[in-house]
Amino acid sequence: MERPIGYWLKHLDRLIEAAAERTFAEQKLTRRHWQIMNVLRQSPQDASGLTEAIRPFWGPGTITLDEVTSELAHRGWLTQDDTGRYALTPAGIAGPSKVIAQASRGADAVFIPEGPEVVPSVVQALTAANLDTKRVQLLGTGLWDDPRIFNDVRLHGGWYAAPDSTGFRNFSARYRQRYNQDPVRTATLSYDAVALVAALVKTQGPQRFSEQVLTSASGFTGIDGLFRFRTDGTNERGLAVMKVSPTGGQIVSPPPRAFGASGT
Repeated sequence: MERPIGYWLKHLDRLIEAAAERTFAEQKLTRRHWQIMNVLRQSPQDASGLTEAIRPFWGPGTITLDEVTSELAHRGWLTQDDTGRYALTPAGIAGPSKVIAQASRGADAVFIPEGPEVVPSVVQALTAANLDTKRVQLLGTGLWDDPRIFNDVRLHGGWYAAPDSTGFRNFSARYRQRYNQDPVRTATLSYDAVALVAALVKTQGPQRFSEQVLTSASGFTGIDGLFRFRTDGTNERGLAVMKVSPTGGQIVSPPPRAFGASGT
């Protein structure tokens, strides 16, 4: 019997979780250590701030916060100032990269869902930890569609999902001609929303904003290509797979021309 997509997503999540636990164990770390470092990577925190940040993930009987912070401090990965705020040291910032590099020894790809302010330093730390980016494919999100990414030679060849840039280039040219300035990248979202409302009012009559119309499986076409609204409140876009190059994003796989039958 064919399994639903939810089954395979859950199965994949378990496999990833098991692989992560094995890697943590090799480094004598737990997921709790990783979670604390991830919180502190965003900003320094005191004990109450850390407790609140990790509350949804820590249940009764798990390792305590004091045990985690003591272990990280012993490794030289964490410090605490006179006000009681914890912060990662340079070694603490580099430490997770070593763990990721080790975990990636048998991996085909590493996914870095960050923007141009963070990605270069992450890749630098990973390569310093002996991650072979010629063997392991770097993957990113639409945030990689940025000149700062294209200008970093270490990221050349990386793949990311994003709209085909043709639509935005044409939109920008029209916008610039009318307003004498460049639009922000998210301007197409507002434009598409207004254009969709106008089109539905014109073509769909009294049912124009009904759930059936708005969640049409075939979706709609906007400046950045196909999109559709799903019945669970999320949205789906038809994106291209792009490759980072010195001249910008190059299409590896074009965006789909149509969605599949199901929008649920």
